[in-house]
Amino acid sequence: MKKRIIIVDDEPNIVDLLSKIFESEDCETVGFGKARDAIEFVQAHEVDVIITDVMMPGIKGDNLCTEVKKLEPTVQLVVITGYPTEALFESLFRMGISDVFVKPFEFDKLKENVLLACERSQNLKLISRPWRKTKD
Repeated sequence: MKKRIIIVDDEPNIVDLLSKIFESEDCETVGFGKARDAIEFVQAHEVDVIITDVMMPGIKGDNLCTEVKKLEPTVQLVVITGYPTEALFESLFRMGISDVFVKPFEFDKLKENVLLACERSQNLKLISRPWRKTKD
């Protein structure tokens, strides 16, 4: 099954860059500038990993993570932030975030971790619902 990654960032150049990186690894990517659009996508489609920025207009990335985990617990979440605080890290890891990357970050490390998170997500889906039909 092809890996599906959602990228959520209010900076279109980040969405485009990350999309190109993961598409070169034979992943399907879907980019959004708003968290609300990503939540609606998760309601209707299978997703393995969401990469999200924290600071965005409207719904923040940490709130996106909370909503997605309610909808689909097998989705792995990777957070990117330029404003790291101890409180933020504690909050994110309590939510079950796979990884947090502080800007500027190493793209190779992000790629490696996201691809592993995709595998983890797909394995969790097989274990938790082997009989259930996928969304799409």
